Amino acid sequence: MNKFLYLLVPLPFFLVSLAQIYYYKPLLPDQVTSQFDVKGNPAKDHSRSFILIAYSLISFVLYTMFYFMDFLLSKFPKFINLSHKDYWLDKTRFNSTRRQLLKYFLFFSVSVQIFVVGIFQYIFWYNVKYSKKKPPHFKVIYYWIVMYIISQVLCVADWQNRFAKVPDEIKNRKKRNKNNKKNIQEKPKKD
Repeated sequence: MNKFLYLLVPLPFFLVSLAQIYYYKPLLPDQVTSQFDVKGNPAKDHSRSFILIAYSLISFVLYTMFYFMDFLLSKFPKFINLSHKDYWLDKTRFNSTRRQLLKYFLFFSVSVQIFVVGIFQYIFWYNVKYSKKKPPHFKVIYYWIVMYIISQVLCVADWQNRFAKVPDEIKNRKKRNKNNKKNIQEKPKKD
């Protein structure tokens, strides 16, 4: 995948977040309810400027994170935590592994961006339309969270499925190496 694609795919979600900020800034009250208890009652308020700056920073970090992720994977591959790391990060397969990892990170970024856009949309909607009253569709936020968790679990499961598999020759080589180490350790020393 091209580096340009990593900036292009998350771009619509970043632009949606900027559009939300532009649209809701004049409509929001000075104090914005941003946290709710489990029953949907307002729990904590923040200033409008704090909410808008925090949302802008979160959106920007999520948008740019993949440009830097490619750099980090290229320059510091030893920090990647994978099953059968020696096999997947071997020089012959490193580029294909890196591309696969970047696809996973891209999916993760986009799903997090969708989640954040949805949460902030709910916060904005609540503060503009209901102003300190419990909104009628608070359960929507629970569905949003459940969908996000399911998407992340599926991504991690696919990640594990992809990188846990190695050819049999590699598995057999590792078993032989372990057996050889055991044999070397078990041999009695001759005087």
